Amino acid sequence: MIRHGESIANVKKIISHDNEAFPLTEKGMKQAQIVGEELSGIKIEKIYTSPVLRARQTAEIISKVVGCEVIVEERIRERYFGRLNNRKVNSINWKVLFCNKRFGDLETFEEIYLRTSEFVEERDDRVTVMVSHYDPIKALLSKELGFYNEFSSWGIVIPNASSSIIVNDGNGYKKVIGVGIPPFKNVLRPLLETYIKE
Repeated sequence: MIRHGESIANVKKIISHDNEAFPLTEKGMKQAQIVGEELSGIKIEKIYTSPVLRARQTAEIISKVVGCEVIVEERIRERYFGRLNNRKVNSINWKVLFCNKRFGDLETFEEIYLRTSEFVEERDDRVTVMVSHYDPIKALLSKELGFYNEFSSWGIVIPNASSSIIVNDGNGYKKVIGVGIPPFKNVLRPLLETYIKE
């Protein structure tokens, strides 16, 4: 699971679920390139991406490096922010307003988990890349790690262009082996090679 690279929204501290707003910054494009290079040589069967521009751009950059098709998947889209959409937020306190509670029409953590986990459960690809967003990735990881809700997993951080890895043994058992791995050279590939055998 890869979070999109740095976007204009990240720089401006704006939350947005709009599909065509806030593209990647130049730094975000470079981050995606590094992730692609780290994934090159790993036999990836499919790359799925959120329909949101910043995720699609990240997936396309990775795709060009690894030579794999990109499929847009609605269930791994950004959190629906409702009336908070496209608002500048206080990076310390904004989630306190709605964590695990109904705040207008804002999508809850549980709703995010249900749609993203449904997508993950349907996958039978040997190696799947999912390019998504902070909250969908965090929701999946939190539930796999046994956390109760968004507050109990507050300390899980998913930086831009970071990779998080869940291994499925094919018998219904999943194991989280990486969370928020930064887009640095020679970091992600050795970890993947440990778990992905030809």
